[in-house]
Amino acid sequence: MKNFITKIKDKEYSQTPFTIMLVFISFLQGIIFYLNAEEWDYGQHNNVARYLFVHEIKWDSFQKAKHAVVYPMYHVLVKLIHLMGKLDYHMAVALLMLAFSVWAVYCFRSLIQTLSQKKNSYLVDILSIFSIVFIAARGPLTHWRYYIIMTGPNPIHNPTFILVRPFAIICFCYFCKFFYTFEKSKKTELGSLIGFGAFAFLSVIAKPSFAVTFLPAMGLYTLYVMVNKKDLMVGIKTLIAVLPTVCMLFFQRHFMASESTMLGIDVHFGSFMDLSVIDVIMVTVAFAPAALLLINVNNIKNNIYYKIALLSYIIGWLQFYFLDNGNSGDFSWGYALSIEILVVVSLALSLRTDLQYKHGKIRIPLAWLCFAYQMFMGLLYLYKVYKFGDYWI
Repeated sequence: MKNFITKIKDKEYSQTPFTIMLVFISFLQGIIFYLNAEEWDYGQHNNVARYLFVHEIKWDSFQKAKHAVVYPMYHVLVKLIHLMGKLDYHMAVALLMLAFSVWAVYCFRSLIQTLSQKKNSYLVDILSIFSIVFIAARGPLTHWRYYIIMTGPNPIHNPTFILVRPFAIICFCYFCKFFYTFEKSKKTELGSLIGFGAFAFLSVIAKPSFAVTFLPAMGLYTLYVMVNKKDLMVGIKTLIAVLPTVCMLFFQRHFMASESTMLGIDVHFGSFMDLSVIDVIMVTVAFAPAALLLINVNNIKNNIYYKIALLSYIIGWLQFYFLDNGNSGDFSWGYALSIEILVVVSLALSLRTDLQYKHGKIRIPLAWLCFAYQMFMGLLYLYKVYKFGDYWI
């Protein structure tokens, strides 16, 4: 396995395989989006879009989905594509979802290039593209029902998850870049701070789940830096940047609680009541084996990207397994994003030659083998969704 990875690294680089893979994944996803644009979670959100600006449905149909108005980005964009492009909703949804999926690939690619310190690499390209389709719990090595217990990383059936992902990646990068610069030189980079605040706000009007999981992690890290560096101002500046997002989250919480039962939150062990302790352990292991294999003390100490990704993963895990709001499983979405980002960050850092991993000759190839298995199962899953038209396969 080591020789295989070395050969891939040393092979003369060409952009063509990346382009071919991206076109293939985009084509497959685009067909799925188009064929199922009125099914799954899309139908409810499309009813909100149909009622905006020009009422194309009756109030009763909109009323059932009115709580979704508090994260309006999907509905507004779909409606604008429908009206301005004179396209039916199937095509409008497919184009929007496809655009944001491709954007997410390029966002991940930029992040991976930064972390791996490699601009041209086949492994960077593979990780970039399959970051949006890898999946774990649908094959012979993991019990099939774990996908039902949790939505899994990269769910294709939820439009707002697909929409929020690029904003989430960019927000995450801006926050990490801001504190990396501050801790290195004690300078507060205004552009990164504004970018963090702006994309945090955009993320909550796309879907609140990223902010609910990642902002607590970012807040805890900010508090740590304030105490460690004895600098109160960095905390105040960060708070000012994120204040509009926090206010929007409180508004969303209040509106959704008054308009639906979506936020009737209960606290118990397991987001689904019948989970055993073994189930909890297996679900945790099944979705992020590569990241768990690559836990690295040096990264925890020295790499802010890894610190925030790992802390967000822990917070997402705690939210998912100890909070529940009925059958909607809304606390799984932030956890799914944290899995996705942690896996990508972990594998990207494993490509660097200057980082030492204890038993790395075994752990790194095993981690990539796990991801290869997840890539295969992700492609197989997309094919099954295309063939059978159901994501509960």
